[in-house]
Amino acid sequence: MQRPLSHPKDNLNFLAGHGSVPRFWLQNGAPRGIVKYIPYRKGAVPMKIHESAEDYLEKILMLQEQKGSVRSIDIAVAMGFSKPSVSVAMKNLRENGYISVDGDGYIHLEEPGMVIARRIYDRHRKLTQFFVALGVDPEVAAHDACKI
Repeated sequence: MQRPLSHPKDNLNFLAGHGSVPRFWLQNGAPRGIVKYIPYRKGAVPMKIHESAEDYLEKILMLQEQKGSVRSIDIAVAMGFSKPSVSVAMKNLRENGYISVDGDGYIHLEEPGMVIARRIYDRHRKLTQFFVALGVDPEVAAHDACKI
C-alpha cells in the first residue's frame, strides 16, 4: 500500500527528483540525521534519541529547577563529565532543536527537549518512589531508577 503524498519522505524525494533539494540532503530517502519519522504533536516525542541525550535533558531540567539557570559547566560538574564532552553533547542537542543557548551561555530547553526531559524525570521520580516503598534505601533507589 502506498503512503499519501503528504509524508515528508515523499515530499523530499519528489523535490530531490526535480532539483529543488540536493540529493545529498537525503539519506535512504529521509533527511540526514533523522533516526525515524514520527509526526510531532504537542506533548509527543518528536523523534527517537539516544539514552545519553535523555540523561543530559533530564539533568538540564533538574538543574533549572534547583538553580534557575544552567550552563555547560554546571552540567559537567553535576554529571561528572569533562567540559569538552558536555560541549559536544550540547552542540548536538542544540542542532536537533532540543535546547537553545543564549549569548551569555545559559542553556534553555526548547519544547521538544522539555517534553522528553519531563517524561524521563517523571519516570525517574515514580520509579524512585516505588523502590523506596519496597524498602530500598532512598539513595540506592534513586541510583537504580536512573539506570532503568
